[in-house]
Amino acid sequence: MQPLIPKWREMGVHFILVAQEERSTARFLDNHGLETRVLLDRTGNVAGAYGVMAIPHTFWIDRQGIVRHASIGWRKEKVKEYDDLAAELAR
Repeated sequence: MQPLIPKWREMGVHFILVAQEERSTARFLDNHGLETRVLLDRTGNVAGAYGVMAIPHTFWIDRQGIVRHASIGWRKEKVKEYDDLAAELAR
């Protein structure tokens, strides 16, 4: 996923990780070689607002702030689908 983050950023699509615990999130980022912004949601307010029931939960939000796609988990087999979503949102 990391190689796509700068590509998406150049397209105007930004990736923000929402997490509830700083240490485990830092380990996750380090283990997966990810460099991205993190919003620490210690109270669970953000997760509650979006109806998060499982982690990781990915929301694709367009420029108008509308959720266009949501998915649970992150699998390498889905990278093409995610890249296509990013291209669609960048339009």
